Amino acid sequence: MLKKIGYIGVDSGQILIVDPCYLSKWKDGDFKAESKDDKPDNSYDESGIITCFNGNSFGQHSIGGFVSSTLWGDGTYPIYAELDDRGIPKRLIIDFE
Repeated sequence: MLKKIGYIGVDSGQILIVDPCYLSKWKDGDFKAESKDDKPDNSYDESGIITCFNGNSFGQHSIGGFVSSTLWGDGTYPIYAELDDRGIPKRLIIDFE
């Protein structure tokens, strides 16, 4: 059974799921890429290349996380969890629809 556990706010049309310990590897900067062949010079630029130009709108990020575009762009999206018998999430679903 799924339980709504919260929401995620999106202001760039994409999300990054990552263990917080990897955030120290994040390199700030703007999205400047114009094609999949551009070499990113910051972590946000890499996210944009993955979600805009790889053909799947999602993929593995070099800082150790996973980035995905959303179906409708910016907004607030509900998060659901399938919980085990102890109430610990065993599956998360972010509903972009």
